[in-house]
Amino acid sequence: MRKSARLLSDKCRLLSLLLIILASVLEAKRIHGSSHQVDFNLDKLKPDEHAPTVVRYQLWYSYCSTAYLQIKPSRRQGSNAKAAKKNKLAVIRVESSGHNGRIRILGEESQLYLCFNRRGRLITKYKGTSEQCVFQETMTSEGYTKLQSVANEMWYVGFRKNGKALKGYSWSRSSAKEKCIQFLKTEVPQRRTASRLMPQKPRYGPKGVDFSKLTPEYLRNQRHGNS
Repeated sequence: MRKSARLLSDKCRLLSLLLIILASVLEAKRIHGSSHQVDFNLDKLKPDEHAPTVVRYQLWYSYCSTAYLQIKPSRRQGSNAKAAKKNKLAVIRVESSGHNGRIRILGEESQLYLCFNRRGRLITKYKGTSEQCVFQETMTSEGYTKLQSVANEMWYVGFRKNGKALKGYSWSRSSAKEKCIQFLKTEVPQRRTASRLMPQKPRYGPKGVDFSKLTPEYLRNQRHGNS
């Protein structure tokens, strides 16, 4: 009687152990199977969400206007391609994530992003987080660069011969305008980009007065010297 009870107890323990192992195996398969269903579509992510941001400073020369892209410090002024090479507004900060050539264009001096609005017109914004401010950078066989909008594949950044911005879709209406969406890039030395961080001379107050020297001791000595 005792042997049969002990045998039954051993069988119950063995059955319980087998059930635990089976449950563990099923759980592992469920977790492993669900991992293959995760959508790792990087094209849907913003440039800075899946890779570290890479920053470059460049000048963008327009084929049609024969001048450089500049982003004005006011949103009303927007952008154009009328700048000279030495114009500080022509320094462009290019922010990329290193994935599929997607970039954002920021005016280093104005701190405004180049974007499209919903109608395909070029505008500038203080924040470049929306798709309208993200571009696909492509290279032509001739070595020129084109900027295609991520928000609308038919929109390209372009400028007329007079330097004014084209609508994003107008390049396709004329074969002559296809050249107006092409740019040549030039890297900018770091010393030039750092110039905007250098301390500037005071713009206000009497001429000939260095306000950095107006310490309490300096004023006290000046007062005693005049008395």
